Amino acid sequence: VIPAAKYLVFSHKGNMPQIAIDAWTEIWEYFSNPGSEYKRVYSTDFEYYPSADAIEVHIAVL
Repeated sequence: VIPAAKYLVFSHKGNMPQIAIDAWTEIWEYFSNPGSEYKRVYSTDFEYYPSADAIEVHIAVL
């Protein structure tokens, strides 16, 4: 069960496992920037794979 929350979604397409690495690299870079619009709440994050060559990483934010 995924709790209802506000999620910021990072999407990538390409070859696995590189797209997962790229998505998480983008996520860490985004949230390490003090000026980013959203703040991570470190509650629920999840990965969704809509196809063999796509990933969506959902990060709970304020």
